[in-house]
Amino acid sequence: MQYRQVALDDYLQQIPPEEQAQVKAYFDNMDQGFAQGSIQYSWRASSQTMVLRVEPISHTTQPTGFLWEGYTQNVTELVSQRTQTQRLSQAINAVSEAILALKVDGSIMFCNHAFRTYSGITAEEEQQRVKIYQLPKSNITQEWWDQWVCQIQQAERTTFTHNLWQQDNVHPWVSENYTYRVHDPFYGDLIWIFARDISERLKWEKQMVDLHAMVSSILNHLPGSLFVKDGANDFRYLFCNQAACTLLEVSNPEQVIGRQDFERTTAERAQEIRTEDQYIVEHRTRIKRVDTRQNEQGEKAIWEHIKFYSEKQDGSPLIIGVGWDVTSRVQLEKELQLAKEKAEEAGRLKSAFLAKMRHEIRTPLNAILGFSHIIAETDEVEERRNMYTIVETNTDRLLSLINEILDLSKIEAGMLELSFKPVNLNVLCNEVLNANLFRCPGNVIFTFDATSPRLITRTDSNRLFQVFSNLITNAFKFTTEGEIQFGYHLNKRQIICHVRDSGIGISPEQQATIFHRFVKGNDFAQGTGLGLPICKVLVEKMGGTIHVESEVGKGTCFIFTLPYDPPVGAQRAKKITVPIHQSALVQENAVSEENTASEENEEVTTILVGEEEPHIFPLLQSLYAERYFLISASDGVEIVTLFEQYRPQMVLLAPQLKDMNAEELIPIIKEVEPTTHIALLTTARDELPLAEDSAIDLWIPHEVTAAQLDEQLRPLLPH
Repeated sequence: MQYRQVALDDYLQQIPPEEQAQVKAYFDNMDQGFAQGSIQYSWRASSQTMVLRVEPISHTTQPTGFLWEGYTQNVTELVSQRTQTQRLSQAINAVSEAILALKVDGSIMFCNHAFRTYSGITAEEEQQRVKIYQLPKSNITQEWWDQWVCQIQQAERTTFTHNLWQQDNVHPWVSENYTYRVHDPFYGDLIWIFARDISERLKWEKQMVDLHAMVSSILNHLPGSLFVKDGANDFRYLFCNQAACTLLEVSNPEQVIGRQDFERTTAERAQEIRTEDQYIVEHRTRIKRVDTRQNEQGEKAIWEHIKFYSEKQDGSPLIIGVGWDVTSRVQLEKELQLAKEKAEEAGRLKSAFLAKMRHEIRTPLNAILGFSHIIAETDEVEERRNMYTIVETNTDRLLSLINEILDLSKIEAGMLELSFKPVNLNVLCNEVLNANLFRCPGNVIFTFDATSPRLITRTDSNRLFQVFSNLITNAFKFTTEGEIQFGYHLNKRQIICHVRDSGIGISPEQQATIFHRFVKGNDFAQGTGLGLPICKVLVEKMGGTIHVESEVGKGTCFIFTLPYDPPVGAQRAKKITVPIHQSALVQENAVSEENTASEENEEVTTILVGEEEPHIFPLLQSLYAERYFLISASDGVEIVTLFEQYRPQMVLLAPQLKDMNAEELIPIIKEVEPTTHIALLTTARDELPLAEDSAIDLWIPHEVTAAQLDEQLRPLLPH
């Protein structure tokens, strides 16, 4: 061992400045004889810095001071290793992942700060080698641990997900664990676990999954189609909603996603789509088109499509296609355009109508006023009669014009009301015949089809009369010779009515607009062009339809339908047949199948009540209004007239009426219809002297109740 004496100042120069004061104070204390422990400091020798550890052992007293003996140890390598260990420990404790080492029996040999925070383990518990399945907040059982150790011993490394509950037992700490089996010379096999907290990631992943499911559900339930193509990957589909599947001719999106158009359609069609897609990407533009397809119900549908350029976040191209069914919009646009045209036409026609009204109203008024003045000054009877006829004709014309205008006003104001009640069509048509017969042109035969069955149905008699009259008046205007016939027949549950003439006919162009307001077949003919539109509205409100069949020069037939709605309690009657001689226009509608010509007719039981003061009639209404057809008369003439028209199955008569008594009426009734039941309304049989063979079926007292009346009449009425 060699000794070398070095001055303290020179020695201190070899020590870093930050440590010199500490080392100098250490040596100064030794010079004063104080015992010192070891000291460790850095010292530079040549180009190398070492870490020295000085350990004093003993000292002796010298004249110049104290002489210390000891040793100096180079601990550079030891300090370096310890520093690295400290740094590694600091790094392990600083990371957010949990790191721990366990023996195969589950004893925790090491754990970092993150694991201690998550698991709640203390340093003392770590030193006591507590087992992982004994931690109070862990849900790992010993059985699970033993099974898992067997797996790791076979695989040496594996991963698992583990829930470690936090203190509130509400929000779990979910960790993704990477495990390694390492052999340690002191402890044997150690299992190192590196656990990463994925709770937040799982939460966001769940939210992303939920969001994706919600967005997918929304997109798949949209009425419009949506698809996305990857322009950088051979234009393959990235997304396709359910509505787009129909347009792409597939049943579900999985058949499209990841594929290109050449894999789903014909090569020709796919090439057209590819050319279009390349154009969109090249010019970064969009293309809009409209085409026609069939929807799921096989109906024609109009679709509008837009494909436009877009980009991913990295700048790679995308093509987004959007489409929607615009059938209803296109239809609405057509309807609006048609309504606009109709409104414009109606406005034009109404203006023309108002312009013509001046002439239409002034002409009959001038005739009425002029001839009324001349009549007063004319003595000739024949001339006066002709003037009366002219005044009457123009009065009817003016009245018809005013009625049409009033009906039009009611229709436009929505105030047109109908009153439905039982109507005998045969009687009504005869009334129409009688009301219009005198207006028929001289060379025209005007008839009611006698083969029309006797029907009673619920409808508005006044409006039905008006429809027939309007159509007949229209036929009079355009028929100068030949025949005009009207009538009806029963076709299943519909009554088919017709008015046929042999006039000039209507061209196909005019037939298309004949039911429009203010349209006239002949601008020089009298009228306002309102009659047919009003007929159409009335027929539709009565539950039917109307149309025209005509040929120029051969005549016209207006055909309209009514629902057959007999009163409750109708009886079956004899069958009817459509005669062979009916016109082709009528037969075509009357005979739609082989056995339509023998359609069964239904008639209603009719009861006629003859009394001056209504007493029994209200009782009958309360009993039979919904089952039978009830009519009332207050004098003998009216009774006879109604009986001939309606041929009732039962007649209830008061003994005495103002113009005739029952004794006079009964023979008339029996002569017309011997099978009619007759009931006499009286208090006693001797009130009226009647013969024994007068055929009175029933005697009904005036003071009868509804129940008693029903009991007496029921045996004579059909059920």
